[in-house]
Parts: sequence; structure tokens; C-alpha cells
Amino acid sequence: MNERAPMCGVPYHAADQYIAKLVSFGEKVAVCEQLDAPQKGKLVSRDVIRVVTAGTVTEDSNLDINKNNFIACVMLGKTSGAIAWCDITTGVFNVRKCNDADYLSEIYDVLVRIAPAELICNEKFYSKSLNSPLFIHGVLPKASTTHANSYLLKNAEKLLKEQFGVATLKPFEIENDEESIGACGALVAYLRETQK
Repeated sequence: MNERAPMCGVPYHAADQYIAKLVSFGEKVAVCEQLDAPQKGKLVSRDVIRVVTAGTVTEDSNLDINKNNFIACVMLGKTSGAIAWCDITTGVFNVRKCNDADYLSEIYDVLVRIAPAELICNEKFYSKSLNSPLFIHGVLPKASTTHANSYLLKNAEKLLKEQFGVATLKPFEIENDEESIGACGALVAYLRETQK
């Protein structure tokens, strides 16, 4: 998709300040660098090296050292849901299956407890979050959807096995759990996409 996006160049030594300010406003910042040496009469090749979002900030100066900077991913299924969350600065990665009668309330409780800086989700959760007071009043960050294919069991399972270098998900106790695998897989896919 060829969408126009605002761009700016900033001095390297001041980039962290500009990135922090844009991310605090809820923006995603694509960091580009030149890929080869400048040559007279030729354009320099540039490419995105990473995308910085509220949940993927890694610079110490932009983080609160007293708390985790979680990014969370929610997947709702027909009768249950799951939430995966991680902090890329510490390597913490968790998942929780929610299958009580009121599994949506359970997911909201977990989200409030972990207070993610960023929240991604599937379409089903996104549509439910639009009317939730937790999002309307800013208790939780506005959710955004990610690629629907990332939540598919086959795709998510393959990605997780590759990411963690395992042949089975049994040691993680999520084997055959469609929602947990989907939430974890979509989260890892999103991190791979933003962190290049």
C-alpha cells in the first residue's frame, strides 16, 4: 500500500527526544537510515530500520525504570479469549487464557493490572473495546488491530516454534489452545515487523 506519511529529518543526537515526544502523543515512528555512502549525483538509499511505538520503546531515557513497559495482544474467540504480553527491554513474556463465563471482564481485569503501554488485538476484541469505559476514559490505551492472518492457529504456531526454536509448544502449556497461540503469535509477528 502506497500511503503518504509525514516525514522529517532530525539530528542524530536529538532523535531520542523527538521520538519520545511523538510516541507520547500515540504516534508510531518509523526510523530510517541511509544504507550506503553518499555518491555525487546519486540518491542515497534509505530504509526503515525499526518502528518505535509506545510498547516497543527501548531507550533508557524514555522508560520508567520502576515499571515494565508492556505491549499486550488480545485475541477473542467464540467462547474464550487470551491475552499475551511482553516487555522487550527485559524479555518478560506471558500469556493467560480467559475462559470463565465472563471472559471479557477477566481480560479487562488483566489489562488494568498489567497497564500496557500499547495494546494490539484481533477485530473481535477491537469492536468490543470501542464501547468500554476503560478505553473511553483512557484507563487503557486505545487498541489497534493487526494482521488477521497473524492470529490464525497454523501461522501463529509456526511462528512461535521458529521464534523459540522448539518443535512443539507443549513446554509452554499452550498446545492446541487456539486463542493463546493466536495472541502469542500475533504479538511476536508485530514485534518482528516493528523491530525488523
